[in-house]
Amino acid sequence: MSPQKPTSFQDRLKERQKEESRDTFFGRGEEIARFREWLAQPAEERQLFFFNVSGLGGVGKTFLLERFRQIADEQKVLRAWSNEGQRNIVEVMARLSEDLRSQGVPLKSFEDRLRTYKQKRAELEQGPITILTPLWLSELRDACEQHSVVLFFDAYEHTSEYLDGWLRDIAQGKYGETSLNLLFVIAGQLELSRDAWRQYEPFISRMPLEPFTEEETRAFLAKRGLIDAQVATDIYRKTQGLPALLALLAQAEHQIRAELRLRSFLLLREGRIPEALAEVERAMELQPDNLLLVFSRLPLQALLNNMEGVGETYARLAAQASLFVQQLKDSVAGPDPEKHLDNIQRWLLSTGLAPAAAPGLTERLATIVRMEGDAGARAVQSDSASIQASIHRQKAELEDALAAVNQAVALDPRHPLHWLERAQIYHLMGRTEDALSDLGQARALQPDSAHVQFACANVYLQMNRLEEGLASLDQVLALEPEMTAARVTRSVALMNGARYSEALDEISRALVQDPESLQVRFIRGTLYLIHERHAEALEDMEAIAARNSAFIQDWPNLRGELLSRLGKYDEALAVYRQVLAKDPESWSAAYNLAVTRARLEEPAAVGEELAEAQRRLQALLSTNRSEALVRLGGIEALTGSAARAFEFLREACALDPHVIHWAKGDLAWSSLREDPRFQALLG
Repeated sequence: MSPQKPTSFQDRLKERQKEESRDTFFGRGEEIARFREWLAQPAEERQLFFFNVSGLGGVGKTFLLERFRQIADEQKVLRAWSNEGQRNIVEVMARLSEDLRSQGVPLKSFEDRLRTYKQKRAELEQGPITILTPLWLSELRDACEQHSVVLFFDAYEHTSEYLDGWLRDIAQGKYGETSLNLLFVIAGQLELSRDAWRQYEPFISRMPLEPFTEEETRAFLAKRGLIDAQVATDIYRKTQGLPALLALLAQAEHQIRAELRLRSFLLLREGRIPEALAEVERAMELQPDNLLLVFSRLPLQALLNNMEGVGETYARLAAQASLFVQQLKDSVAGPDPEKHLDNIQRWLLSTGLAPAAAPGLTERLATIVRMEGDAGARAVQSDSASIQASIHRQKAELEDALAAVNQAVALDPRHPLHWLERAQIYHLMGRTEDALSDLGQARALQPDSAHVQFACANVYLQMNRLEEGLASLDQVLALEPEMTAARVTRSVALMNGARYSEALDEISRALVQDPESLQVRFIRGTLYLIHERHAEALEDMEAIAARNSAFIQDWPNLRGELLSRLGKYDEALAVYRQVLAKDPESWSAAYNLAVTRARLEEPAAVGEELAEAQRRLQALLSTNRSEALVRLGGIEALTGSAARAFEFLREACALDPHVIHWAKGDLAWSSLREDPRFQALLG
């Protein structure tokens, strides 16, 4: 098929922009040659199924995939793109299918089934992956009868959690046969696991990317008109040849601004956030009308927890909202609408804000870019008003917060986060029905957004609306089954609702999804404690401590308590003595040592130790009253004063009902656990 002739100035402009993109790409000749070779081969001769591009952040993985995409376009090969903007397998399949539709090859049956799935999600018994993948793959096979098809998976370090097993299942044939005309190009900071992908190794072309050498850096800069040898040497020293940083410099309109942006980027990589912010503000002084530079302060201010600064930045953007939106469109829109999300993500990364760290921001900016007329400017102004409302809410200035959020809703009533903000304000004002109404509105505006539904769930839980919160979390997990944060939140909510068995089941599923998370393992260990599964609790806690001993507060004492509950009293006593040798003022070690000795011997034999523990607990009442009361009650239980013990325990449970589980596992309370008064508090 001959290329379509240009019919307008815009066609000529697109051609010119594509030529410039090709002209400015530098290096990676071997990788490009391998890609061209695959495209040139007849299907029956193709031996490769996966290209795996890997390397450090900023080394140029996405730029190389962009070049592959340009080559695919030049050769009329179908191609589709995905990255961390798609947060689960269904979204990935949908995004790839949208790209294929834009090239005239819709996957109609898959799209129909996807619509049905979204409409009747709750009625489906099977998981969406099992239902949708075979259909998606079947229609891809049909497309491959007429075309070569290249599927791009960028930012794999963010998506491998849910894509890696799925892609291997596709390769294994779990969902049907796969055409030899199909190529998967996977790019991430780490290469595909050689262990997990062992059987597919002959079909993988690995492309580890290294930073440019100094010679390559000089050539790269020379191609962009920077030929001064000393400048090139200085740039190489500062960037270490990372293409993303080199491009940042080379594309800058003003060398001083480029140097400032480079310094800011490097300082941010080193964790020197205040200094990075100072460099951005110096750059703003040189270009006071560059509102993208103003925006780039936001991630730095957020990292510093400077909400006043965030509010001031948003207010400045809102004051020149039309100009900001135009600059944003000029920077990220380009001639190809399908690249808007990718361009926005790349731009956010250049400001230091990883898109995965700000769920919904990429989509929000993309929505603003697509808005027509003054709608984009109004959206920016609404976001500023909503931020001001949040700041007022956190200061308990509720009337001012309500006025600001009402302005946000009026400016952009289609944005669910404004309704969510107002719901939180109404809740604090005691206007529960209004809060629930706004939450319902937020959920209805974007029913298929896991991010929005998760935010709604958290507000329900803040309002102590457990059932509504759980229902929202169920909807999140139906949309995004691999969202570990939703499972963790659901487990904690169930635990707070004293539904401990369900909480343990949920956190165990979360740990399967994220086995490296210390937080998830700690929650499971805590639930094992509640269930009196002490050996498993000790195993989880020791696994955490082996990786980060500071993660568990007062870990040595907790370890001693667990050993004691397992009947390993000598080991427990040794632990408590070691703690007191290092920290003679430790109330918990003094208490546990006295209690353990009292249970093994006679309370009268350790009267001085019990009295000292009691003195330390009395001092604790002002800072940790509920736990101090439980432990004081334990001493009364040990010494035979049951009535007094239950007075302490009832007061503690009134402050925090969960402390009954501390008493349940406390050796001091063992003689009273079967007492009806104890069982009544246990519920």
